[in-house]
Amino acid sequence: MNEKESKALDKMFGKITSETLNVEGFKEPVPFDIYDGYAVGYTSRKNYIKNTDKEDGESVLDMEYPILKCVKDNKEFSDAVIDYVGTISSVEEITPIHVLLTFNRLFRDGVEITPDKL
Repeated sequence: MNEKESKALDKMFGKITSETLNVEGFKEPVPFDIYDGYAVGYTSRKNYIKNTDKEDGESVLDMEYPILKCVKDNKEFSDAVIDYVGTISSVEEITPIHVLLTFNRLFRDGVEITPDKL
């Protein structure tokens, strides 16, 4: 990602952190820039378990998930996060990382990766 894209994402979503995450369907952990409601990562195409590309190159991984305010304002969402994470007990403890873990949709080069495609 270039600097202009990074600044635009930060302005739109507010960058939270950068983390390396284990992603189902990938051989190695993937570094992500994590924002409130969106995360973007880059990895080698060879890292994808079901790689069908003949050439190596870079894949863009996008994750979408609800923004923190929406989750905290909705009892069903916040209860789902608390239940899924298991190590928090109140709405105040929920972070964007918890929301990402609970409600993410993953895309590889713009195509959604669903469990049946892993």
